[in-house]
Amino acid sequence: MIVFIEKEIVLYTPPRCASVAMWEYFGMRGDALLIAGPDRKGSVNHHYSEPLHGYEGFKQLVVIRRPLERLCSLYRFKQIHGREQEFDTYIRVLSNFNGRSALHCDNQNRYLESVKHTGVIRYEELEEDLREAGLLALDEILPESNHGIPGSPSTSDLTERHINMLRPWWLPDCRRFDVEPM
Repeated sequence: MIVFIEKEIVLYTPPRCASVAMWEYFGMRGDALLIAGPDRKGSVNHHYSEPLHGYEGFKQLVVIRRPLERLCSLYRFKQIHGREQEFDTYIRVLSNFNGRSALHCDNQNRYLESVKHTGVIRYEELEEDLREAGLLALDEILPESNHGIPGSPSTSDLTERHINMLRPWWLPDCRRFDVEPM
């Protein structure tokens, strides 16, 4: 979570939605409060998403990524961090999604369930949307680390069967945040 006191904006950043790049950039710039807090597993991290007392009147913005693109990024993140798992196995696990899962497997709807957002920052249009919200100047550019983890799989690796199996996982994101699946 990133709080811009002077602009009266709270920005919620789910995993794999440029959260680290924004933390580093806005933290270095010095005009934002970087809020870490406990996740459901008890780890303290920058993905804290419980509304804070005292900021109820602030604009509540959420960074949202197309769910199936985010899913591929979540998978690559897990691979890089030593959680080896076949892609088809990962999809089967997520296809049994019941609204409760590990932090880096949650859909954005579940992750942000307690947030009453007043606006959406689209990951795919991140800099443009941050400028429109008044958080980035025209000449500011987020660091390259924002562009994600390269590699396979990508959404082009998802079959129609995969997409249908994952419907319970991605559909709530599309409905709540008015975003396309990929």
